This record gives sequence, C-alpha cells and structure tokens, in this order.
Amino acid sequence: MILGIVLHTANVYAVGSNWLITDPGKHPVFGVLVSAIHVFRMPTFFWISGYFCALTFERGGSKSLLTKRLPRLAVPLLATWLTFNVLQEIVVAAARGYDIRTAVSDGVPLFHLWFLLDLLIYVSFAALVLPWLSRVAPSSGKSWDIPLPLLLVALSLATMLVSASVRATGVAYVAPFGMTSLYRLAGNMPYFAGGILMYALPDVRKRFLATPILLLLPAIPLALHAIPFEKGSGLVLGEFALLVKVLMTWVCIGALLNGFHTVFFKDSSLTRFLSETSYSIFLFHHLFVVSLGIAFVDFNLTPWIKFLTICTITLIATTSLHTLLVRRIGVLGFAFNGKSHLMQKT
Repeated sequence: MILGIVLHTANVYAVGSNWLITDPGKHPVFGVLVSAIHVFRMPTFFWISGYFCALTFERGGSKSLLTKRLPRLAVPLLATWLTFNVLQEIVVAAARGYDIRTAVSDGVPLFHLWFLLDLLIYVSFAALVLPWLSRVAPSSGKSWDIPLPLLLVALSLATMLVSASVRATGVAYVAPFGMTSLYRLAGNMPYFAGGILMYALPDVRKRFLATPILLLLPAIPLALHAIPFEKGSGLVLGEFALLVKVLMTWVCIGALLNGFHTVFFKDSSLTRFLSETSYSIFLFHHLFVVSLGIAFVDFNLTPWIKFLTICTITLIATTSLHTLLVRRIGVLGFAFNGKSHLMQKT
C-alpha cells in the first residue's frame, strides 16, 4: 500500500506517461520503475487479501466475513471518493483552467480506489462460495508435497485459464458505469483465490513461501521483457508472453512474501505502526502526489529531486493525518479505516 506513493509519483516523471498529470522533466528509469512495480504489487496485495479473507471465514463463517470485511472496504471507499477524490478533481480542473463545477458534476473517477471495489466483489463472492467449499473439500489432512517449480507452473496455468475463459466471452472489457470489468476481475482473482487456497493448504503455502528471494532479480526483468509481446505479436507468441509474465508474477509473490516473512517475523512496534497506518497512507496519498506534482512543474529542479521530495512530503503528510486525526477521532477512524476505535488504551 505504501508503495503506491512511489508508483504514482514515478508516473509523473515517466517517459511517455499518459497519467493524470505529467512533468516536462522526465527520465526513462521512472517508466521502468512503474512497470516493475506493476508486475508484483497488486497481485501480492490480492494474495494477502485472499489469505486473510480465509482466516476471517474460518474464525466466524460468512457472517463474520461480511460484517468485518465489507465495512473495512466500502466505508473508506465511499468516504475517500467523496472527499479526497473530489478535492483532487477540483485541483486538477483548476490547474488545467477547466470549470470546476463542470469537472465535478461530470463524475469523479475512483482513481486508485478501484482495488477496493474489486475486493468488495471478491469478498462477497467468497462469502457465498466458501461455505460450500468447506463442505465438499476433503478433510483427511492429506499432505500436498508439490515441488516448487511444478506449483508455480500450475498456478500460472490456472491463471491463464481464467484469463482466456473471460476473454472468450466477448464482454470481457465492458465496464458498466466505468467501474470495473470482467477482464480486470479475472486478472486479479487467481491471486486472491491463491491466498485462500494456501491458507487452507499449509503444505502448499509452506512450499510457496520457500520461493527464493533472489529469484526476484531475474523474475522482474523477464516479466518486463515479456510485456511488449502480449499484444500485436500474434496469438501464440502473445499468449506465451502472457504466460511468462504470469509465471514471473507468481515467482515475485512467493519471493516477496518469503522476504517479508523473514524480515518481519517478530512482532514489533514498527510493524504494528506500519500495518495500522498503511491503509490511510494509501487512501490519502493520491491527492498529495497529484497536488505536489502540479505545484512542482514550474520548479527548476531535476526529476529525481522532485520525485524524492514529493515521496517524502506525501509520506509525512499522510502518516500525520492518520496519527493526528484518523487514529484519534472515532468518526474519522470509521470513515477512513472502517474502524471506530483505532487507539488502544494502555
């Protein structure tokens, strides 16, 4: 979630970027950085979401899953969309010389909040499906000793099957009201489902979390080299390139989870703070990145200095908003975190 600051700030300075705002000063490295982060960031997030979705279901069933997860998703989605996103639309309209009332009345996009909408759909679907799966799934405690390469290939092929099935429908790219599409839902669903699956199968999870961290070094470049061949290269080459990218994405997820499990194995005040604050940082950061990106356009500074300055200011500002307001005021805690009481009495 915090990596969103880096991703969206890099968009401002990436060569050939058609993001919401761009700066005349650009550098090719930022484009590579954006593409590299896209390879693993949201897939890993959806895997983690699926894992904790299964954990919540096991502890309290579908009712607990819906009552605990949906408010944590829906309330911050609406609150941020109606406040920060509206304010961002006003800032962008003013910077471009557009009529502010017209810009807002024409509709305020979800922007970075799209993943919350997709998660709402996934969690709601999981609440319907998981009770049935828990009844039909074998309960013999069977050991699943799957070699890691075979596991990664199987996960990649399953992901490809879901993608191909949805693309064959002919309506994959239809997005009602511009909200989401079957293509986007199908693209991230296997990672969400993978988190659920590996919560239910500890042997598989253990094998997956043993993905060597050093595999990140070849996985990301291989994924980046495959992306240009996905479209316009013919059916066979395009699908093979997509398979390579998906396989490398699964490698990245396993390696990253392995790395974080190694580094943050023990509970600490830092990990608790990051865990609690990261949601607010993600919800708030987009407005700050856009506003600061606009403000820095006329500054005679290198793109690297602008990039680092915007990232730093945004991280400090969003963390401060959470610590001083969201964490202390119950109504804000509920609006932007789905929880009314964030502070713990000591």
